[in-house]
Parts: sequence; C-alpha cells; structure tokens
Amino acid sequence: MEDKQHGIMKGYKLFFFEVTKEGSLQSMENHTFDLAVHETTFTGLKTYTKYKIEVLGFNNFGDGPAAAVELFTDESG
Repeated sequence: MEDKQHGIMKGYKLFFFEVTKEGSLQSMENHTFDLAVHETTFTGLKTYTKYKIEVLGFNNFGDGPAAAVELFTDESG
C-alpha cells in the first residue's frame, strides 16, 4: 500500500454510529464529501447517548486510514 500513499486527495468519507449499551455500533449516517465541504450538522441525536464518528480521506487509489472519536451527548442531545 505504500505505493498508493501521497496521491492527490479527492475528498473524504464520514461515518456516524450510535454505540449501543452492549458496545456494538449501529450505523446512523454515511456521507462522502468533496474537499470544499468543511462542516456538517448531525440532527436527531438522543440524550445521554454515546456516538462514534469516523473520517477518512480518499484518492484515486482508494481510502486512507480512518480517524475516529467517540462522543457522549448530554441532556440537550
């Protein structure tokens, strides 16, 4: 895969999951964006719920590695 690195980035993919009480992931939203998009809004979040967001860049050779963060909503959702 090293020969596929450092290509021109075409966009990025965002994956949004709800983390269930059992620890499994329930897919909520998946989006592909071009490089002109710098933000997005998530709606319909549940209160006191853990979510995981993964983002990865891609080029003509395919997807790069994903970076992930887990978040927890408060009483406002």
